[in-house]
Amino acid sequence: MNGEIPNVILVGGPAGLPDDQRVHHVKPGAEKIKIPCGNGYEHFVPTDRTIDVDGRSLTVYEWSGRTRIAE
Repeated sequence: MNGEIPNVILVGGPAGLPDDQRVHHVKPGAEKIKIPCGNGYEHFVPTDRTIDVDGRSLTVYEWSGRTRIAE
């Protein structure tokens, strides 16, 4: 996260996505997040929900699909 304060949490997707990769900082208004995972990318989109984590209100981004890395 490069020292930035987390503002989103990723929900859903593969069970193999570690918890430490589920909390991120994104620019306000980001339409989606793409996370490298294995041989592809996991995609997450924002919701209207929030979850309190360690005293911070994080916007929930839900898993929306997966794409493979082009070779």
